[in-house]
Amino acid sequence: MFEMIAKDNLNVWFGFAFERFCLKHSFYMAEKMGFADQIISFGPYFSREEQKFQIDLIFMRVDKVITVCEVKYYSKEISTSIIQEMERKISLLKERKGNHRGLPLRS
Repeated sequence: MFEMIAKDNLNVWFGFAFERFCLKHSFYMAEKMGFADQIISFGPYFSREEQKFQIDLIFMRVDKVITVCEVKYYSKEISTSIIQEMERKISLLKERKGNHRGLPLRS
């Protein structure tokens, strides 16, 4: 009975915990992706303008590349719908090109 009641809440909690874990270890992730020495800043990104959206982890790099990461915790296979959602977020981010206000400033 407890498992049935707690299952959804536990999955939400695991999702937040995994996202915090990834943020805490962002530099290590960048190191594994091969650009740790290029980071200017990193962190989550929140747009509170007309079209609200969140990017879980974004890296601003010296080589003028922006690396966008979506952090997901699922106990099952993730569908390809995540691709369309990320393309939408990236297109909204591109509209802000040249305007870095609100982009992460942590390094």
